[in-house]
Amino acid sequence: HIYQVFLRALLFVTPIFYTRAFLGGTGLAHWLVVLNPLAQLIELSRSILLDGQVPSVARVLALFLINAACVVGTFRIFKRLEPRMAEYV
Repeated sequence: HIYQVFLRALLFVTPIFYTRAFLGGTGLAHWLVVLNPLAQLIELSRSILLDGQVPSVARVLALFLINAACVVGTFRIFKRLEPRMAEYV
């Protein structure tokens, strides 16, 4: 049940149907979108596909490094909790 709630919240925190400018420049919602790696990937894709802008190498590299760090961190957490995972599933 918690996973479904998390996915629903991720849908609304990720700007798929709206842009980050819609949220304004300050506030909690703005910072949640800024810190969301999925939102950054969607904004990058949107700028390429809809605006025709080529992103800078630094932005693509930063996005790649942040996502790689998230994957490595999540994998380490999973490996640490793996022995007890079957009990909860």
